[in-house]
This record gives sequence, C-alpha cells and structure tokens, in this order.
Amino acid sequence: MRFVNLHGHTFGSVLDAIIRPSEYFSRAKELGFKAVAITDHGNMSQIYPAYKESKKTGVKLIPGNEIYFVESLSDEKSKRRHLVLLASSEKGYQNLCRITYEGFKNSTTIMGKEFPRVDAEILKKYSEGLYATSACGGSIIAAHLYAGDKDGAKRHAEVFRSIFQDRFYIELQPHSLSRGNFNQKNLNDGLKEIATEMGIKMVATCDSHYLMPEHEKFHDM
Repeated sequence: MRFVNLHGHTFGSVLDAIIRPSEYFSRAKELGFKAVAITDHGNMSQIYPAYKESKKTGVKLIPGNEIYFVESLSDEKSKRRHLVLLASSEKGYQNLCRITYEGFKNSTTIMGKEFPRVDAEILKKYSEGLYATSACGGSIIAAHLYAGDKDGAKRHAEVFRSIFQDRFYIELQPHSLSRGNFNQKNLNDGLKEIATEMGIKMVATCDSHYLMPEHEKFHDM
C-alpha cells in the first residue's frame, strides 16, 4: 500500500516539533513517499520552505494547517481544539491562507504565545477546495469521547461533515501513546465506532513531531 502522511509538523509548530522541512522531505524521499503534508499548528510559516524542498526532492507537498477550532470566537475562554485542513487545489490553498489570516485576526495570547482561533462560520465561508480530518487527541470530537459523551462527539462530527461534506475524514493514529486519561488505542476504537455509524470515511496518519524514534528524547527536552 502507498502511504501518504497527511498530518506532519515542522519546527513551525513552535515548542512542539523539531523537524526542519529539508529533513522532512529528505526522509520522505528515502521512504519512497510520493507526497507529504505540512500541518503546523495554526500557521503556514514553513509552507514556502517546504515547497522548495518539494521541488528539490520530487516529493509532492500538500499544504495544510492544524487549526485551533473554537465553538465561540466571542468567548476567549472557549476551548481551542485541533482540526486538520488540507488544500487540494489553488482555490483551496487561497482559502487555507484566508482561514489562517482570519485565525490570527481572532487570536488570543496566553503566556506570551499567540493562538489563532477559527469557528464554524469561518470554515463554512472558506471551505472550497479543502479537505478536513478530525485531527489528534486534541480535537473537539476526542474531547467528547474522553468525557463519555458519544452523542456530543457525533454532533461535532456532523458539523464538520456539513461544512466539508465527503471531504471530511475521521483520523486514526496507529501509535501507542498513553498518558493520564489519554489512550490512543481507546480513542481509535471510539472514533471508528463514530465513523462506521455515521458513514464517514477514515484515514490513518502519523501526526509526526520528530523524524526518527531515537529523536523522541530531544523532542521531549
């Protein structure tokens, strides 16, 4: 099977990833990947450097952004949740840039770090040419599953499906991360149930933050 990682971070995800775009694309070429996505947190700062590496290596770049989704922009205490957006066309790229811009217009600053925020209305307005995935354990769907609220998880899955239609996917991550009340395997099981019951397609991603397994200690540091 040909695998394309649709959820990958560079050091553009400040204080959260340690991969340079040059390393990311070189490794992708070594592995025989035909394409990879760049989905940094809330910003697109490394898309142009990644584009240059794409041209150099021949590995296709899929521009993306793991946005901070909130239910209410007027409430600064509204929880920020992750949602991955991927551009599939020139129009999609323009809309991805616009959503990123709108996010920073509605940002909040916490402990000196700026968090761009986007709500459903912004997504509706600029959804053309974009795919969306439910993201990681930091998504609003995952938050409801942690709380034992399956109906709430399905309600938000329906919000995203209504915006992106068949371009919305439930995202599964085949790793064994388990910390506190978070367990990826349990989350995957819950997500698969929702996807099956609602007829939403699924996709597997890496959600990569460092390049090689032995780099984990440096990432944690």
